[in-house]
Amino acid sequence: SASVTIEIDGERGRIRPAKNMLPPLRSGGADGWYDLANLSISRDFIRGEFRLNGANKPKMTIDRRAGHISLDGLTKFNGTCTPLDADRKF
Repeated sequence: SASVTIEIDGERGRIRPAKNMLPPLRSGGADGWYDLANLSISRDFIRGEFRLNGANKPKMTIDRRAGHISLDGLTKFNGTCTPLDADRKF
């Protein structure tokens, strides 16, 4: 059991991966947060990627209809999203 936290503000976003997803050697990130690059937000999906180190740049996909999230990098993660804003699904 692990959790991933994502914040999106306009066209910018950041992600805090679960600690067990973090490789021993990593670059960037502040207080466990990593900026999302190539962020794309549509009605049905939110997509982006982040850099943990030179060899590991996981891609993130959130299916806004189903409420599923996946991270695809050297370590894989799949889960269910829970919005913090109760007025919207995602």
